[in-house]
Amino acid sequence: MRRTLVALAAVALVVGVPRLVHAVSGSCTILGMTNINPNLGLDFPIPVASGLAMPVELDEATGAFVMSRDAWASRFGSHYCNLTQTEACAADGDCPVSEACATGASFDTVGEVHGFLVMDPGMVTGTIDAAGNVVLPSFAETLLTDYVKPLPVLMNAPTVSTGIRQQTLGGTAYPSVGTPLDFTTGVLTLAGTDRLVGAPGGIGDNASGFKMTCRIAPIPILANLPKPPLVLGKLGGKVRVATRAAPQARPLADAGDTLSMRATLIPGPSAPAVDGSQDFFVRVTAAGKEVALVFVPAPGFTAKGKRLVASRDDTCDTRSKRCKGDTSQSCTTPADCTSGKKSIQAFAPDATDPDLEKLSGTPMLGGSIVLKRARRAIRLSLRVPGLALAALTTTGTITVTVGPVDATRAIVVRATGGKRAF
Repeated sequence: MRRTLVALAAVALVVGVPRLVHAVSGSCTILGMTNINPNLGLDFPIPVASGLAMPVELDEATGAFVMSRDAWASRFGSHYCNLTQTEACAADGDCPVSEACATGASFDTVGEVHGFLVMDPGMVTGTIDAAGNVVLPSFAETLLTDYVKPLPVLMNAPTVSTGIRQQTLGGTAYPSVGTPLDFTTGVLTLAGTDRLVGAPGGIGDNASGFKMTCRIAPIPILANLPKPPLVLGKLGGKVRVATRAAPQARPLADAGDTLSMRATLIPGPSAPAVDGSQDFFVRVTAAGKEVALVFVPAPGFTAKGKRLVASRDDTCDTRSKRCKGDTSQSCTTPADCTSGKKSIQAFAPDATDPDLEKLSGTPMLGGSIVLKRARRAIRLSLRVPGLALAALTTTGTITVTVGPVDATRAIVVRATGGKRAF
């Protein structure tokens, strides 16, 4: 009888444990790792991380995605003197006078200063969906630096994702951009930042985190994964590229290129409400390279009936010498109207900063983004000037992000002279 009760209890325990029917164990091998600090405009590669296989486990039925930090802790958990990086130590006193005892993955920063990225053992649990979106919340990390001695211990916990997120410091947004899983190659990029308090040598808090590109194996089966919470349905748009070489086109050139687009957003049951309370992004890539990122910070939309409207106009009225979008600002040119809080912001890459970390300084002459509620969808109408879209000539992607969810769709571009259509 006792054996029977024990057996029944064991069965009950097994039944009570959630079953990961489609659980798959694998790894995501790091192809590139970077410590990112967008508010400083400084990104520091961590080459010693390349080749490290981070253990992962995912449940295709539920979309649960787990990444283990154990491999990182094992590979980079020993202590060593910060300059020689070959001499073991337990405390600073075990190192030469000019050195300190460090741990973690070492990387070069500015001059002869090193950073060290530490990850404690443990799991980070997030999600994956059929669009290749991956989110890992509160990915704890510890950063050390030998800028001063003893080495200060700095901790934060960025949410890293394959989508678009931003960290606001001092009223300025600093976005980080990942890349969804490619179901053919298995490659994805996770990126994210969090506030880092007390970093030495700075003038305040930093937005700091990491960008990790890794190859997952085995590649999950798309058809087995949950549907994404947000889908980008019908999509069409046009681009007008300014002719910068012609002197007579100077006013047009100063306004940059203009993106006009209409799309249908189809939210699922788990999607956040599209009500203006969430950050809103539209990202444009061309042939795999970043082109532009348009951002409406919450709560940048104004409700007008069934519509949510965000607008910006940096036009300078030549008679009143006042900015059209903010009459409290005086001006002589549209460039004088670009400062201050804006409902629509644009980020653009440059030769030294390909990751869309800096605000574009080009005036936006009459930009608007409208979201209109329909029965089962959201209609998006967008017209944003002041961009640099000349690279959009063949193929690309459009991503729309509402709060924590992202929807991406590939586009084929038809280019004729200074006009583009997709």
